[in-house]
Amino acid sequence: MLRRLGLARYGPGEADHLDIWAGLARSCGWWWPGEDVCVVVERPEAVRTEPVSGTAHDQIRLQPGGLRYRDGWQPLT
Repeated sequence: MLRRLGLARYGPGEADHLDIWAGLARSCGWWWPGEDVCVVVERPEAVRTEPVSGTAHDQIRLQPGGLRYRDGWQPLT
């Protein structure tokens, strides 16, 4: 974002590297890079949230059972 707005400048190699990381972030869910391995999780199929009443900034929270992946896995609630 800063680069697109002209607020940050990167060398050609750095810009290419950042573009690869940005593409990865847009195409998958959580990911954890390591020295020799990178763990990548697909995006969830469903994420359902609900408003938290009485909050000053319209906060939301995950509904019970509100996270589901395509293989059927859901965290215990």
